[in-house]
Amino acid sequence: MSTVPETAPLSRAEWEQALRQDAQALPTQTPGWLEAICAQGEWVEAGRRYRWDDGTRIVLPLVRRTGPPEAGLSQPGPTEPGPTEPGPPEPGQHGLGEGAFRRTGFEQAESGRTGTGRTARAQSAFDQSAFDQSAFDQSTFGQAAFGQTDFASWPAEWGVGGPLCPDGPPTPAQTAAVLADLARLPGGVRLRVGPLTARPWAAAVPSRSPCTPRTTHVVDLTGPDGSWRQRLQPAARRSMRKAARSGLDVTRGRTRGDLEVFYALYQESMERWAAQSGEPTDRVRHRIESRDPLHRLVTVAERLGEACSVWTAWYRGEPAASVILLRQGPQQKYWRGAMSRPLAAPTRANHLLHELALQEAADAGCTHYHMGDSHPGGVARFKESLGARPHPTPAYVLPSAGGAVR
Repeated sequence: MSTVPETAPLSRAEWEQALRQDAQALPTQTPGWLEAICAQGEWVEAGRRYRWDDGTRIVLPLVRRTGPPEAGLSQPGPTEPGPTEPGPPEPGQHGLGEGAFRRTGFEQAESGRTGTGRTARAQSAFDQSAFDQSAFDQSTFGQAAFGQTDFASWPAEWGVGGPLCPDGPPTPAQTAAVLADLARLPGGVRLRVGPLTARPWAAAVPSRSPCTPRTTHVVDLTGPDGSWRQRLQPAARRSMRKAARSGLDVTRGRTRGDLEVFYALYQESMERWAAQSGEPTDRVRHRIESRDPLHRLVTVAERLGEACSVWTAWYRGEPAASVILLRQGPQQKYWRGAMSRPLAAPTRANHLLHELALQEAADAGCTHYHMGDSHPGGVARFKESLGARPHPTPAYVLPSAGGAVR
């Protein structure tokens, strides 16, 4: 068999077929995700398909830079007005289908301990985890540290991309062939591969390529029914039991109104994140809002359709916490989170949202629940309390063989 593959532009039909056949494909490796990136005005589609003599395929979703948008900020793509904001649920209503998510208690008896020690620290860690899912994900390390590249899978603010391997894990010769092809592209390539598939690519990246280590936490949902609950740490179990008794109602939707509720909590969260990071509030707000404006979230929801959902926990008619979840096949991703600390902390609203999301994902046959990138410390501890485990997901800048990146 020849080690040199046939290389061609990636067609949507080939891409969709690869997604159906690659069980480890992520929501951030889909055409809808690429369309959301391109809608911002700085990138265009440039995917590549590799095929070997034996029929083995590797497809690489990729974008090419066209130039910075006006004023150096992302510009809104075309959007359609969504339905009006749904408003808070009536008492006793959850908006998710009769009996689906209303929690009134568990069979287990509550421990005599109040949980105001480790449990409170876990709640504080969730607040930092939400910060992790925004400002940390928005890091420009792939640009500021190593210069801008003209190709990316994906740009730094768009998370994990990388190749799809519908015919099984790639061989060393195949990864080398793909990376050699990328080295021929002018202007360099930023490449970040997902947590379940990163290992063979990490072994093949040339040592001269700049690399930023990153860690992504993932909950394994495989095994007998309910096995993910067995991996919960005691503090998480206590918080989930408390949330079940707190009178919370949960809604799920994907309208602009749902996103506006989320974004109001997101903006409220920015002040806390600024205090936690030690930066001026205005600077933190500007950085996050410029990279995560509401129209960007709306665009993602529109492009991903039913694969994107906004889950909000309400306490006495007020939004307490909200998360944005993405789904591709058997992979579910927690993408963004925010909360009103005065409401969410005492009710453990965040734990309820994650518990329900984990249970629904497991019931739907998902194999993994991706919780995003983590700083060492409290963020990682919170995610690990929910059974998540760390996976290396470094970001590489592959310089062009014809010269360095810009």
